[in-house]
Amino acid sequence: MAGIKDYYETLKSIEINGKDIVSAGYVSQVYVDSGRLFVKLNIPQEFMKHAKAIEETVRRLFKERHNIQDVQVEIKPKMQITPPKLQTTSSQNIFNPQRIPGVKRVIGVGSGKGGVGKSTVAVNLAVKLAQKGYKVALFDADIYGPSVGTLLGTKGQKIRVTKEKKFLPVEAYGIGVISFASLLDEDTPVIWRGTMFHKVYQDLFFNTIWSEDELDYLIIDFPPGTGDAQLSAAQQVIIDGVVVVTTPQRVAIDDVRRAINAFLKMEVPVLGLIENMSYVIDTCGNKLHVFGKGGGDILSSETGLPLIARIPLDPEYLELSDQGKPMVTQEAKNENQRLIHQAYEEIASFISRRAGV
Repeated sequence: MAGIKDYYETLKSIEINGKDIVSAGYVSQVYVDSGRLFVKLNIPQEFMKHAKAIEETVRRLFKERHNIQDVQVEIKPKMQITPPKLQTTSSQNIFNPQRIPGVKRVIGVGSGKGGVGKSTVAVNLAVKLAQKGYKVALFDADIYGPSVGTLLGTKGQKIRVTKEKKFLPVEAYGIGVISFASLLDEDTPVIWRGTMFHKVYQDLFFNTIWSEDELDYLIIDFPPGTGDAQLSAAQQVIIDGVVVVTTPQRVAIDDVRRAINAFLKMEVPVLGLIENMSYVIDTCGNKLHVFGKGGGDILSSETGLPLIARIPLDPEYLELSDQGKPMVTQEAKNENQRLIHQAYEEIASFISRRAGV
């Protein structure tokens, strides 16, 4: 079954002024909702006179190549914004992503919105991979609201710097950790422009001693949304893939859809989906879907991406997380907890298969 990535490939067949509309950045969104394909384009004002012809071409291509009859095409003029020139003394091309020396694989954990438990997933995935014998580090890339320090119990621990001005990660539960929680005071507000994101990320990615030997996996906990953090990382570092976290309710699905499209536009592979807070099992053994049901399945069907795992809720594990004790380090005492362990085992095994070292 064709997915969102295939649809982007189809749109590459359409050219405006000698450049395909995907590479030119004219494709705003592509998604499926209630059986209808939506394609939203933002094109330069001078080409709006061709909007009708472009719309007809889009409809024809999807009908011919994917047998999709119901295509909703929306075309709006693109705002003309000239980005500021970045001032940097580095010879590294900021628009040419590189491998981080000594790091075999870089895996991102993203989401379309906050409050879906993305950081909890990133932390437990990193610790689970370490438990399986891999050398792992975790980069908490959320400048505005870093939470990894709380989830790993490293809050207040400062990152050390060597004489050679290299960063040394804080260590917890067998993984190295770089977090802005260890760089900034707790009450310090961060008001940064995109250029500052870029420079700080460059320093942390390439001037950190991630491991004494080669690191198998660097897990990036992206902030929610599709902003400067994701763009700066994708410009500088080769990301081997991202997993996207959602919850079952509709409002999360809409935002996650946008996040998936954003990563694909940045040519970052999206490996699969994780549905967090899927349900809770009560004392009678019944599944209670407190945040709705089926969101992960809907997204998987629309995008063609695999639903890697469903992670249930457990009140005790949530309290332990707030105390800096990752779920995968605890003993399972009930069915909720057993299924949480099983879910993270499935996620770690999936990552090692799809992006193995």
